[in-house]
Amino acid sequence: MSIQTQSELRDAIVPAASRLLASGRLEVVRVIKSIRSNQHELEFAVVPARAGSLARRIVVHLDNSGLVHQPRFDAAKGVIDLYYPERDHPEVQALLSSKRNRLCYYWESAKGEQAHAWLLSAG
Repeated sequence: MSIQTQSELRDAIVPAASRLLASGRLEVVRVIKSIRSNQHELEFAVVPARAGSLARRIVVHLDNSGLVHQPRFDAAKGVIDLYYPERDHPEVQALLSSKRNRLCYYWESAKGEQAHAWLLSAG
C-alpha cells in the first residue's frame, strides 16, 4: 500500500464525499484533541471540516464481544459514536498516534438504514 500525500488524499476524497452527500447526510470533522480515555471508550473533541457539519465530539467504543455495531450520529448532542473491537485496530492507532490532520467522515443514508464512518490520519 502506498502512502498518499495530503493533497492526493484530499483530491481522492472530495469527489467521493460529493457522491455520498447526494445520497444522504455527511459529517466531516477534524479531530483536535483527546478529551477522555479509559479501557472501553476514547473521546475526542472535533471541529467541522465541512460547512454544515454539526458534530463536536467523537466517542470510540472499544467492544471485543464479536458483535458488529454500526456507527451512529446524534445530531442533538453533536456526537459521532464509532465502534472498534480493540485499541490496536489500525484506524484507532492512527487516531491515537497522529497529532495532525486527523479526520472523521461519517455518512448516513437518506432513510437512515445505513451508516459508515472512516477515520483518516495523514502526517
